[in-house]
Amino acid sequence: MKGQSREWQVSDHNIDPELVKAELRDAGFEIVGLKDPFNEDPDEHIPIYLLTVRPAQKAGVN
Repeated sequence: MKGQSREWQVSDHNIDPELVKAELRDAGFEIVGLKDPFNEDPDEHIPIYLLTVRPAQKAGVN
């Protein structure tokens, strides 16, 4: 539900992938991939996405 507040999206369990990606980056994760839509809820016809992440590498660490 792009354009809705974060609080509304979370309460409705219908969150914009861009919001989730931003929050994951802020939490120290790197986005590896996004498949949108990945699947669809057959009862509600709501697209479901798959977001793949990993811990972000710190600069200078190998």
